[in-house]
Amino acid sequence: MLIVRGVNIYPSAVEDLLRGFAEIVEYQVKVDQSASLPELTLRIELSDGCPDPKAVLRRIQTSLHASFNLRVPIRLAPAGTLPRFEMKASRWRVANRPRR
Repeated sequence: MLIVRGVNIYPSAVEDLLRGFAEIVEYQVKVDQSASLPELTLRIELSDGCPDPKAVLRRIQTSLHASFNLRVPIRLAPAGTLPRFEMKASRWRVANRPRR
């Protein structure tokens, strides 16, 4: 579990939400903890036959906001560029806070 801007985020909850979209082939979540409040960024790879990627991105953002009450920036990744993982934990990249 991660706390992002005061919201408990479980990787399994994000996985379940994203797997509800048939257009998503692969995804990767980056957690940036360098600022005072951690931020999420989502990179997704859509299927080749996706007719309207912008509409899918809007639906994903709406679902994320409804589920977690967070606005998560989503970046579209070209087909085949995201690494393939079998475990959801490997899809999460956490950038730690700099030491002071």
